[in-house]
Amino acid sequence: MNSRFFFLLTMACSVMAGDVGDKIKQEQARTAGQIEAWPVSKTQFFLYSLDPRGGIGYVVNTEQVFHGFTILGKAEVTTEDDKAALLKAFAQGVRESDGRVAACFNPRHGLRLVVGSSTNDFTICFECLSVMTYGFNHGQGFLITASPSAAFNKFVEKYHLKKAKQNG
Repeated sequence: MNSRFFFLLTMACSVMAGDVGDKIKQEQARTAGQIEAWPVSKTQFFLYSLDPRGGIGYVVNTEQVFHGFTILGKAEVTTEDDKAALLKAFAQGVRESDGRVAACFNPRHGLRLVVGSSTNDFTICFECLSVMTYGFNHGQGFLITASPSAAFNKFVEKYHLKKAKQNG
């Protein structure tokens, strides 16, 4: 009887995990779709290189601080091709996420997308595979893979932004 109980418990957990996994995938797909549909031509677009150390006071924004993280470099992305490439990589990383996450949150990249009077900010940690949002998706963060980091780093280099040191 005990083995039957454990079998049923295992099956129930598997079904529940599948349901949760399906919901995560659906939410990730919805978020990726929102990013892919962003009106590139109407968006003022800023790329940030961030120092992941500190992070005190995520609401703090100044010319030197982006959501609590020291700004190492900031550039306005002006060409539609560059904007589209960044958004495509960003959305792909969101769509690819399988729900894995770590607990570090050391964002080295940030985005600010301004459309009209609406500002949407993202702090992105490719180490723990998570994104914190401000203005976008009612502030609901989401998960990502590390795959977009190459594209983001390419644009950090293209726009001559200082990069944060790895691991500290």
